[in-house]
Amino acid sequence: MVTPDLLSSWSRTEQYLLQAKALITLTPATTGALDEVAEYLEHNELGIAGDWLRSIAEETNWESVEILKLLALAEASMGRSANQLVLDQRLTQLLGHAHETKLPAA
Repeated sequence: MVTPDLLSSWSRTEQYLLQAKALITLTPATTGALDEVAEYLEHNELGIAGDWLRSIAEETNWESVEILKLLALAEASMGRSANQLVLDQRLTQLLGHAHETKLPAA
């Protein structure tokens, strides 16, 4: 059963992913992949969309703190702590200090 809390979580996660997607550098190589991400988002396949966005970011925008923070928030929102930890470790490297993603209070 889909609860209001679950719907809210899905919406929050989708927004993080859409914001990250909007920041990805468009190139001939990323355009097709971003189309795939849009398809997954349309079908509420948030985890797969997040995996694709992270893969794209690793190839093209691995230095973008803003994109990585949004992806880490999406992972936290989905409860995918192992993926969030990888992104937090990358953010720690980029920022030069310990970074731990925390979801904003509702």
